[in-house]
Amino acid sequence: MIESRTATLPEGLRTVDEALHRTRFRLLPFLGPAFIACIAYIDPGNFATNIAAGSKFGYLLVWVIVAANLLAMLIQTLSAKLGIATGRNLPEVCRDQMSRRASLLLWVQAEAIAMATDLAEFLGAAIGINLLLGIGLLPSAVLSGIAAFAILGMQRWGFRPFEAVIAAFVGVIGVAYLLELAFANPDWGQVVKHAVTPSFGGSSEAVLLSVGILGATVMPHVIYLHSALTQDRLVPKTDEDAQTLLRYTRIDVIVAMSIAGLINVSMLVMAAATFFQSGNNDVDSLEGAHKTLEPILGGASSALFALALIASGLSSSAVGTLSGQVVMQGFIRRRIPVWIRRLVTMVPAFVVIALGVDPSRTLVISQVVLSFGIPFALIPLVIFTAKRSIMGPLVNRRITTIAASVIAAVIVSLNLFLLVQTFKLV
Repeated sequence: MIESRTATLPEGLRTVDEALHRTRFRLLPFLGPAFIACIAYIDPGNFATNIAAGSKFGYLLVWVIVAANLLAMLIQTLSAKLGIATGRNLPEVCRDQMSRRASLLLWVQAEAIAMATDLAEFLGAAIGINLLLGIGLLPSAVLSGIAAFAILGMQRWGFRPFEAVIAAFVGVIGVAYLLELAFANPDWGQVVKHAVTPSFGGSSEAVLLSVGILGATVMPHVIYLHSALTQDRLVPKTDEDAQTLLRYTRIDVIVAMSIAGLINVSMLVMAAATFFQSGNNDVDSLEGAHKTLEPILGGASSALFALALIASGLSSSAVGTLSGQVVMQGFIRRRIPVWIRRLVTMVPAFVVIALGVDPSRTLVISQVVLSFGIPFALIPLVIFTAKRSIMGPLVNRRITTIAASVIAAVIVSLNLFLLVQTFKLV
């Protein structure tokens, strides 16, 4: 299986052995894909959910983010492993293993999910620019579009510059929230306590909000994408090389997802230390959080919040566009120029803004639409990685398959519950 992939190695790709022996820092060539994937876990939707949790319940739900992050590590590792073992991404494997009709239906729903996700992320960037510069939402969206095209244009110089830009955005978000925490001065003893102590405080609303946090843990588009990110980097020549690549890939996932998890915890902790402690328990929108931060912590804090939101929206939007490319190429073997896809996926956001629709409400609706796509990405991933005929020596261990199956069942059930509760409130 492995040897056949290296018979005609494309120009510009390196084998695992070359990466290990021709680089001073052995880990460096293997880092990158998980940093692109982790952006999905710190997108504008996460901002709103984490801030609402912190403002309503203080530090109580820190443990939910910790648990969600651990689940995400396993799922993203499985996605990357599928790409390493097969040399194909998840949509391609679905196309090979399923009927043409099933592949077409999966493609349609995956495109809808990718566009809904991109709508939320593009809107988040526009809201961030609007809050930071004080200009209208429409010109903010135009600036977001220009920046998004510039980020995607980095791909013409290869995957490394694009990965570096995304990693830089992750760094911006992380530094912004470190500074936010310095302003907020949280109770770290309470943070540590609630990070390891599961509790809902006897509140049904806390349960529902926890479901929202956990339900947003798995992003369908990034499951598809991560399996593709391993294809154009390092190629294993042998089964031993594949095992080595997987080992370093796990490190990549752990590092990137840990950073994403810490940023999410920082969002909740900042909201708990500022809004909850000051009695502002109903901060549940991005605009509201920005407006409330300034009188409590000062203008610098609200500016940092807007800057982090811009970085989150722009980077996650670019990643969403790449996911759409993977979905189309994998399911139906078609590809369109990335700039055309970027242009098309920007249109819904401009329509929403032009019609004057509440952007925060649109963000919530887009997350509901996203929930519909989770089973269609997660369940095939678990099934395929458990089959030796597909995975070869990288097939899941029995305990891994059991754990992944339980996680998939829990996440799908939570998302269904969240959908039901959301429609009850509409």
